[in-house]
Amino acid sequence: MSVLSQNRYRSIDNSIKIAIVDTGISSLCRSSFDNIIAGVSVKQSANNCGVFFEVGCYEDHHGHGTAIASLLSVFCPRVQLIPVCIAQILDGQHKFCIPEKVLAQGIDWCIEQGIRLVNVSYSIEEVSANGPLALVCTKAAKNNIIIVAAYRNACHKPVYPATFPSVIGVSIQKNLEHSQIAIVSETNFDIAAFGGPYQITTLDNKTQVVRGTSFATAQVTGMVARMLVIKPFLTTKQVFNYFKKYAIVLGDNDIQG
Repeated sequence: MSVLSQNRYRSIDNSIKIAIVDTGISSLCRSSFDNIIAGVSVKQSANNCGVFFEVGCYEDHHGHGTAIASLLSVFCPRVQLIPVCIAQILDGQHKFCIPEKVLAQGIDWCIEQGIRLVNVSYSIEEVSANGPLALVCTKAAKNNIIIVAAYRNACHKPVYPATFPSVIGVSIQKNLEHSQIAIVSETNFDIAAFGGPYQITTLDNKTQVVRGTSFATAQVTGMVARMLVIKPFLTTKQVFNYFKKYAIVLGDNDIQG
């Protein structure tokens, strides 16, 4: 039986740790997730010159990180989930954005903590080949840390870290069913997954039905966690090759982003 199948959820080992690099987790919901352990917030300093960490402080004011945690708690009920809250800032157009160096430092914190699997829903459109995000993703691969990152919904531009060749990038596909996977690019370790519906927990501890690449990414992360229970030392390439073995063949028009 494939480790991708849903009925293997309950076999997950609590020695596996997953970092949720996102908006944090709501304090109203934490009692519902008995597999959450202490996390951190990563913020840009007031003068924009550096980054600082607040250990144990990861309150979610957006709801996205809480939603991802609720899914992973279902997909991997005994895995330890570690919230890494990345603070957003306002850009010159008064839109919220994620500073590249803050996201990079958040991922680097995961590496330093020895967290084996990192789920990233954030994405950045423009980064340099030798910038902090590229360098930290290369560092993660060298330390055998597996990063699973979301592409944007209905967006065909390269976004990072999902596009980096050392990262498993996740898009969605309209014809896939729950737990099915399709290969998009063997060069970049890109895959497509089921886009929803998924039932998540909201900030006020209620339920809601959602769709999108972020939630598909959480499901893929859960699949990778089940692989690591059986074979703890798998590399990103080996995980991708396992996905290839069980992948559904798609046409180019099936990919949604």
